[in-house]
Amino acid sequence: MSRDAGGWTCNRCGEWNPDWCMYCVNCGAEKEPGVGWVCPNCGNMVPSTTYRFCIFCGHERGAEARPAAETRPKAKPETKIRLKHRPRRIVGRPLSIRLPGIKPKPLSRGTKVKLSRPVYGGPRAPVIKALIGSTLLTEVYLATLGGRKVAVKMPRAPRPWETLRRKEQDEFLKEAELLAKIKPHPNVVALLAYGTGPWAWIALELMEGGSLRDALSQYYPKGLPIREAVLIGIQLADALDHIHHYGIVHRDIKPSNILFTANGVPKLADLGLAKLMLSVSERRRLRQAEAGIGTPPYLAPEQVDPSAYGDVDWRADIWQLGVVLYEALTGQNPFMAPTPAEVTGRILAHQPKPPSKLRSEVPQELDEIILMALKKHKDERYQSAAEMKRDLLAALDTL
Repeated sequence: MSRDAGGWTCNRCGEWNPDWCMYCVNCGAEKEPGVGWVCPNCGNMVPSTTYRFCIFCGHERGAEARPAAETRPKAKPETKIRLKHRPRRIVGRPLSIRLPGIKPKPLSRGTKVKLSRPVYGGPRAPVIKALIGSTLLTEVYLATLGGRKVAVKMPRAPRPWETLRRKEQDEFLKEAELLAKIKPHPNVVALLAYGTGPWAWIALELMEGGSLRDALSQYYPKGLPIREAVLIGIQLADALDHIHHYGIVHRDIKPSNILFTANGVPKLADLGLAKLMLSVSERRRLRQAEAGIGTPPYLAPEQVDPSAYGDVDWRADIWQLGVVLYEALTGQNPFMAPTPAEVTGRILAHQPKPPSKLRSEVPQELDEIILMALKKHKDERYQSAAEMKRDLLAALDTL
C-alpha cells in the first residue's frame, strides 16, 4: 500500500503502518493515542481516520454535530399496523350439561336383518345389533360397521306385509344423497354409508348422548344454563351456514333433531325433509304442495302460508333456530298450543314475549337476537346464519 494513502509510524520500531491498523505490524505496539478523529456529535475518539462514520453514534465524519436531544424535533409516533381481525369460530365444542343418552333395546328373538353391500361408503354392510328407537316413518338401529358402532336408519313400511315402493325408497335416500354431496362439518351428523337392499338403509354417526328434546324434558325443564344454550346456537348456526352454502335448506330444525355425541358435542341431524333450493319456476309449482311440511310448532310463517309470506328458503331455518334457542333458554316453545289450528294462528299473528320475561337472567342481547330471528317476514330476519352466529358470539363475550 502506498504511503500517500495515510498511515502512522510506530514510536517503538519506526515501522510505517496503514491508518486502519490499531497495532504495529512489526512489533505489535499499540497505535499512538490521538491518531484518528474526534466525533463532534458525541465527543468520543474514533480510532482511525479511515472510518467515515463514528463507531459510537453513527455520525458522519466532517458533518456538523447534531443538536442535543432536548432541542431535536420530536419524532412522529410509530404507526401500529392493525392486522385484520379474524372472526372466532366455535365448532365441535362439547357442552357442560347432563346428557340423557340412548337406551338400545334387544332385537326380538329370531329377528335377523342382513343388509346388502353399500352403494356408498365401502364394501362392508353394517351388522344390526339392537333397536335404538322408532317414529311413524323410520326406525333407528344400533349396528357395527368395520368395528365401529353406528346408527342405521331404515324406513317403516305402511303395513307389515308391504314393501316400500321405488318412489318411497328414493324419497328416503334423499337425506343420504344430500349428506354425500357436502363436506363433513363438526356439527352435522356424519354419513358413513347407505344401501338399497333388502330395503333402503342409511348408516350414520352414532350419537350416544341423546337429543336436546330429552335433555330439556329430563333435566332442564326451565331451560339450559344460558352459556350452554348460546354455545348450542353458535355451533348450529355455523352448521346451517355450511349446508346453506351447498344450497340445502333443512326445514325441520327442532330439539329432537339436535343430537349429542357421547362427550356432549351438539350436531344437526335428520335431513329427511331437507331440499335443494329450487329455481323460481319450480318453487311456484311446488309452493302449495310444500305448505305445512315440518313440525307445526317450529314452522316459519312462509311454511304455513307461502301465498302471504313468500317461498320457503334458507331463512326458514333461521326462524326455526330462533324457536329452538327460545325453548333452550326458557323450556317453552312460544308457539305451542292445544290444537294445530291454534298453533298456526300463533305462528302467523302472535308476537312472542322476550325470553327474559320468562327467565330474568337472560341478557337483553339474547332477547334481541332471538326476536330478530323470529320476525314474521323473512326479509326482516337475519339474512344469513353467519350474521346470527356473529351476534351470538358477541353475546357470549358478555356472559
